[in-house]
Amino acid sequence: MSAPDEDLTAFVRERMAHFKAPKVWHPVEALPKTATGKTQKFVLRGGATAIARQ
Repeated sequence: MSAPDEDLTAFVRERMAHFKAPKVWHPVEALPKTATGKTQKFVLRGGATAIARQ
């Protein structure tokens, strides 16, 4: 983990239960959206490869 990842994890652990804090962070430019502006959750569940194809 890099320093910003560690900072994010520390920030989240202060506010959430430790087991809910993500272990790995995947930064993206923008969340994938539909034509109506809703977030495409099925693409996010597909992982980084699905986001890269968008």
